[in-house]
Amino acid sequence: MLVFDLDHFKAINDRFGMPVGDDVLRLFGALAKGSMRTRDFVARLGGEEFAIIIRGTLEEGIAVAERLRVAFEDAPARCAAAMWGTVSVGVRRTRRDQYRRADRARR
Repeated sequence: MLVFDLDHFKAINDRFGMPVGDDVLRLFGALAKGSMRTRDFVARLGGEEFAIIIRGTLEEGIAVAERLRVAFEDAPARCAAAMWGTVSVGVRRTRRDQYRRADRARR
């Protein structure tokens, strides 16, 4: 699972207005959806936070996170406020792995 937080989003809304902030959210959402495989799941958690669930290893998750981070930071031509656009991301194994480890530990 990857969790993304658009950095300084309040500053974008304050400086450019909420319509531009909405454009930034749409831009990130489109980049996220466009860079995922059909079996991956992308969702907006709320505000400026997004989650992506992928099937794969932790290393694959890190690679996906980095690819999307770079794509968002390289997209200023697509949105006036995107020149400010950076994103923070956390990557963690899913519960399925945690459940599997817990199941093995209890035996």
